Amino acid sequence: LDMIATYSTRLPNKLVEEKYDVRFGSILTSRGCPYKCGFCSTRLLWGAGIRYRNIADVMKEIEMMKNEHGINTFFFPDDNINTDKKNFAAFLKELKKQNIRWLSGGLQISSMTEEIVSLCIESGMLAFMMAFESGCDETLRKMKKPLRINKAERFVEMTRKIDNKAYIFGAWVTGFPFETLEQVEITHQFAKSLELDWSSFYCYQPYPGSPIYEYCLEKGYVSKATTNITSPVPLLNGLTTENFTGDEIVYSNYCANLDINFLNNRNLRHNPDQAYRDFTDLLKNYPDHVFAHLMLSRYYEGRDSK
Repeated sequence: LDMIATYSTRLPNKLVEEKYDVRFGSILTSRGCPYKCGFCSTRLLWGAGIRYRNIADVMKEIEMMKNEHGINTFFFPDDNINTDKKNFAAFLKELKKQNIRWLSGGLQISSMTEEIVSLCIESGMLAFMMAFESGCDETLRKMKKPLRINKAERFVEMTRKIDNKAYIFGAWVTGFPFETLEQVEITHQFAKSLELDWSSFYCYQPYPGSPIYEYCLEKGYVSKATTNITSPVPLLNGLTTENFTGDEIVYSNYCANLDINFLNNRNLRHNPDQAYRDFTDLLKNYPDHVFAHLMLSRYYEGRDSK
């Protein structure tokens, strides 16, 4: 466990402001998801619905991991940790007592309220890891995502009002088989319009068993021959359809990444210290990233001009 606690600490390390010796642990607080997003195969694993663990039991595990193994930063890998707003608020109130830092990848945007955003921050959340998926309402409807862009906008505005330095990470997916290049561009422009700290753009991947995967099979975009037990997903750089090629999706995501995360980086304006941590962290893994060097130079120019 000592080795595990110091593994995968890259993300939390770049989000802590003070010197903080991150020891990372993971606890699952629920299983399943009640929604039916067409790109997701979670329901095949956990079934329909969601099952929550007893909050007191989760707290006991946190205390054990803290006291016996020195874990001070936790990741909750739930598929949808905040679907039940009342249960999640109760969970956060108990989490506040633990004096830890934490992250979760399963936060449903439409379930976020002012109370929950405040409790997340007060209980030690390092970043809001939010799956926006798309900036196009038509695409969101077709994938059956329980979200509309007006709710996404309200969440970001609400969070910035509560804490302008709260870190909001946006995950976006483009290249769905029913999209057009124009709709992909709508997503990129919507992502740019939001006050996000960082956005990651992913090419749609057809997960076997998911409804959209079956659609891709019917249309001939993927073949069952390309999937097997050791590589269940074709690992496409981008899906090719009548509307676009995979290369076009990859290139458009690449350009959006440079535009939003680098040339128009929010934190260079609002939180320069965080911008510094983001770009130096990137250079540790990609030392020849020209745009990271460029933006880091702009950080120094802004700092030295004060």
